Amino acid sequence: REQSKYAMMGERQYARLATPPPASPSPGERWTWPMLRALLALCAANASESVQVLSAGFLIDEIATVPFDQIAIAASVYLGMFIGGLGSGAAADSCGRVRTLLVSLSLSAAAAAAAAAATSVAELAACRALAGVGIGGATPPLFALATEVAPRGQSGAAIIAVSTFWVVGQILAAALALLLLRSGPAAVAAPWAWGARWRSFALSAAAVPAASTLAVWRFVGEGGAGEGVLRGGEGGGGGGDGGDGGGEGGGSVDE
Repeated sequence: REQSKYAMMGERQYARLATPPPASPSPGERWTWPMLRALLALCAANASESVQVLSAGFLIDEIATVPFDQIAIAASVYLGMFIGGLGSGAAADSCGRVRTLLVSLSLSAAAAAAAAAATSVAELAACRALAGVGIGGATPPLFALATEVAPRGQSGAAIIAVSTFWVVGQILAAALALLLLRSGPAAVAAPWAWGARWRSFALSAAAVPAASTLAVWRFVGEGGAGEGVLRGGEGGGGGGDGGDGGGEGGGSVDE
């Protein structure tokens, strides 16, 4: 019995010594500079959505004095987000996540720029609703792509990073308002004058999604520099850590 005990201990010791050390992480499991650039582009896209949503409060202070007008300006973007979110999944499945994100961001930027030229509450609310469609359409593919640009096992960190930039967008919107709207009482005496200060604020806010659209196009897939960054295949639905098998080396997501 004693000999058997020592024999078993010897086998365990041998097995422990014979076990190879853990392999070092493969290049596919580390963050690379193209991955980080793609992630930062997605972070900028989420920040641009935040700027558009928060800008409503500053526009209300500058334009609306009637409660109904205030509600229309504030609620229109959320109505658009609801509509855009409903159709985003089907659009991403049929057209690709990158293309859906680019179209949604472009719509948000164009509608926000058009809002700067509005001459009535109805026009402003309509433009804000269209911008909301773009925001709602961008959100699902935005977070799906965040999981695809991240290395294996780090999708959660990528999603947290993208989510954090919503706050960055709010800070940026407040900074633009402080710079362009200044402090003091709101200028509501002639709110629809072409020289009204809120127009420059709305146009500056529209520049944020426009810039993020270019960044996504350049670094995530469509512009060519993002080729090889995304894991998994477009349309396959498996972008996260569990969808890696068989999707390696897929190149650009929309090819």
